[in-house]
Amino acid sequence: MRRKQLAWILGGGLLTAFVFFLAQPYLFNTASAEELSVGEAEQRVLDRFQGEVLDIEDRLDHYQVELELTTGIYQITVNKERGSIENVQQTEVYEADNEPVEEHEEPDVPEEMEGDESIEDETGHDEPVENDEDEPEEPSPEPTLLTHDEIIDIGLTQQEGTIQMLEFVEEEEPYYELIIEGEEASTYMMIDAYSGSILSLEREEKTPETVVTEEEAIEIALNEVEGELEQVAIREVDGILYYVVELIVDDEQVLLQINAFSGQIQSVTWEERQAEE
Repeated sequence: MRRKQLAWILGGGLLTAFVFFLAQPYLFNTASAEELSVGEAEQRVLDRFQGEVLDIEDRLDHYQVELELTTGIYQITVNKERGSIENVQQTEVYEADNEPVEEHEEPDVPEEMEGDESIEDETGHDEPVENDEDEPEEPSPEPTLLTHDEIIDIGLTQQEGTIQMLEFVEEEEPYYELIIEGEEASTYMMIDAYSGSILSLEREEKTPETVVTEEEAIEIALNEVEGELEQVAIREVDGILYYVVELIVDDEQVLLQINAFSGQIQSVTWEERQAEE
C-alpha cells in the first residue's frame, strides 16, 4: 500500500514539474515582448543595406527577408529576440543589365555587405567571409545614366551656343537628343545615355543676318548713280552677301554690287539696255 501511495506522490510531483516547465514561457518570459515586429525587421535590413525588400517570412525564432540589391537577390536572417542580422545568402546574381544569371561558383559579396560575420554557401552551411585587403573582390559596377549637366557639357564641346532642346529617349540602347543654337549654325546631336559617345551629329549653317538693309542699299546705289530703280536682289558670292541693285539711266542699265555688311560698293557695271519688243 505504501509503495502505491509513494508511486502516486512521485507521479503527481513529476506531472506538476512538467506542467510548470511548459508554463514558464507564458508566466516568466519577458523577452517575447521585446521581439522585433515584421516592420522593425524590415527597417533593420534597410538600415543596413540599400535595396528593396521583396518578401518577409515569419519563422519560429527569426525572420527570413528576401532583399534585392543591384548585384542580385539575397536571403537575410534576422533574429527576433536580439534583432541582429545573423546570416546572408545570395540566391541570384545580376549582370550589368540586372538580368539574373546562373553561377556555379560562390557569388561575390557586395560592398554594402562587407563586414558580415558569415554567409551561407550553396549547401546552407555558414562560412566566414574572407576580407582580403590586398585583393578585394568587388562586383562589376552597374552602368548609370549620365545626368543632363554631363550631356550638356559633352554637347558644348562640339558646338557653343544656347541649349534649345534636351530630351531622353528610352529605348533598348537609350540616348539623349540635344539641339544647340549657335551664332553661325544649329546643331542636332544624339548622345549615348551611358557612355556619352556621340551617335549622330547634324549641323545646319545659318544665313548670316545683314547689317545693311535693302532700303539702305538702294539709297547707296542712287547716291552713286542717279537713275530709276529697276530691281534689287541679294546674292552670296564666296561666302559674302551682296546687294545687286539694278538702275536704269537713259538707255543704259547699271548694276551696282554692294556689300551687305559694310555698305561698300564692290563694283559698278554699265550695260546697254536692250530695247523691249
